[in-house]
Amino acid sequence: MSSLTELIEQQSCLIQQICENHGEVTPEFESELEALGAALIQKVDGYKDFVDRLDAEVAFFRERADFFSRAARSVKRTRDFLWDRLKDYVMTTPNKEVIGDLYKYKLSRTKAKLVIDDKCNPAALADSEHENLVKIEFVIDKQKVRDVLEAGGALPFARLEEMYALKTSASSAKSAKSTSKNGKGKGNGNSRSRKE
Repeated sequence: MSSLTELIEQQSCLIQQICENHGEVTPEFESELEALGAALIQKVDGYKDFVDRLDAEVAFFRERADFFSRAARSVKRTRDFLWDRLKDYVMTTPNKEVIGDLYKYKLSRTKAKLVIDDKCNPAALADSEHENLVKIEFVIDKQKVRDVLEAGGALPFARLEEMYALKTSASSAKSAKSTSKNGKGKGNGNSRSRKE
């Protein structure tokens, strides 16, 4: 079965042939248009069904990912708890080490942990002799930029790009029949031309 892209290309080629035939839709052209229209309808319906199945797969794997993520966090908490208990025990020994049958545990000095007072106010530091210890970051307020552009304003550094979302709805038998007719080029009843 042809892909959606191939069907669209076939339809374009057929329309071009009809144009080269001075717009006359011969019985052969009409038959091909009808077959292509039916194939396109079947193809787009198939796409929707396939996308629905993929959505279900996404939901399934996300749920499993959440489950395993929670399980991993739980296991890690247990691991960290046991490791901290072992570390605390080693800290109580005179030589800061414990030797087992298979493993030897010894404390080694690492990079000191930085602890900043929760009551520290960075803005106050900026006006003191410690101003060189404060880093000021400038961040663009995207919501305010959007508000300006949506109100008709212009900014040299930003723009709004049109975005589209594909929406689907149930197709009735009547609308499907109408689509099939339009695919034959007879939607207005005047597509068939006569040779003078």
